[in-house]
Amino acid sequence: MEEERANDIQRKATFHSIGPLGKLHNIMAHIRGSAGRTKEFKDLAGRLIPLDNRTRWNSWYYMLSVALQFDAALDSYTKRHLDTLEAEYLSPTDWEKLCTTSKFLSLFNRATLKTQGDQATIDNVLFVMDIIIKHFENALQVEYVSDKEFCARIQNGWDAFNKYYSKSDDSPLYAAALILHPARRISWQKPALQKVKKLWEEYRNNAPYPMIMRSYENDQPRDLDDFDRIAEDLDGFSRPASQDEFEDYNTESPRKICTSALTWWCQDEQQKRWPRLSYIAIDILSIPAMSDEPERVFSGARHTISWERAQLSAENIERIECLKHWAKTGIAEEKLKG
Repeated sequence: MEEERANDIQRKATFHSIGPLGKLHNIMAHIRGSAGRTKEFKDLAGRLIPLDNRTRWNSWYYMLSVALQFDAALDSYTKRHLDTLEAEYLSPTDWEKLCTTSKFLSLFNRATLKTQGDQATIDNVLFVMDIIIKHFENALQVEYVSDKEFCARIQNGWDAFNKYYSKSDDSPLYAAALILHPARRISWQKPALQKVKKLWEEYRNNAPYPMIMRSYENDQPRDLDDFDRIAEDLDGFSRPASQDEFEDYNTESPRKICTSALTWWCQDEQQKRWPRLSYIAIDILSIPAMSDEPERVFSGARHTISWERAQLSAENIERIECLKHWAKTGIAEEKLKG
C-alpha cells in the first residue's frame, strides 16, 4: 500500500512538471479517483472530460478541446478540492497556455484524420508530412517566436517527427506516390527523386502491363486538322513529346483533380496516354497507406463477441466483421447491384 501511494505521488509530480497540461491531467485523474467525485463533476459540467492516454491518437488534444469548453466547471471543481488540488489549480495564465497548446495541436488532429480510414492513400503520406513541417516552421519562426519555453517543446516535437520523416527515404514508393499525384507532380523535391526514376526504369523495362494498355500503343495516329490539333492541346491529352513517359509527365504543369489519384490513373484517357506509367501508378497508389483501417475494422469485434457469443469460431468472427464493414462502406450494396 505504501509503495502504491509513493508511486501515485511520483506520477502526479511527473505530470505536474509538464506545466499546465500536466496539471490538467492531474485534475482529470482526481475527478476519476472516486465515484463520488466523478458524479460531482458530471453535475457541474453535464459530462466527463476525456482523459489522455498512451494509445489513442490525439488524446491530449481531445482532453484539451473539451476542457476549454468547460473551464468554468473545472475551476469550480478545483476550488472545492483545494485541500488536495491546490498545486494543480489552473490560473488565468495557465488557461492561456492551454489555449495556445490546443491551437498548435489542432493541425495534428486534422493530419491524423486525413491519413486514416477508407480514404487514406499512400500519396497523402509525404504531402501531409510536408504540411506538418510547414506548421513547425511557422510555429517556431513566426507564431510563437517570443515564447521560448513553448518553442523549445515544439523543437523537441520536430526532432521526433524528423526521425519518421527521414525513414521515408528508405523506400522510393512514398515519393513516387506523391509525384504520381497530378496536382503535386512538380511541387516537391527530395533526395529520393533519383530512386523514383530508377524505380520507373525498372517498371518500364521489365514489368508487364495489361493488354488494354498495349492496344493503345498500337493505335495508329490519325490525321488531325487544325481544329482537332488545338482541341487536343487544350484538353492536355496530346501524345507525349518523347519516348519517356515519366519525363513527359513531370514536365507538365500540375493539374487539380476532383477524384483520388488512383481513380484518375484508372481512367481511359490516362491509360491511353501513359500506358506504362499508368501501370506503375496504379500499382503504387493501390498500396494501403497504413494498417489502421484493417485494425479498426476488427477492433469492432468487441461489440460482436458478447458472453452469449463466446463460442463463435475465428472464421465466423472474421466473416461477420468483414460483412459489417462492407455493409457500412457500401461495398456489399455495389456487389449486389453488379
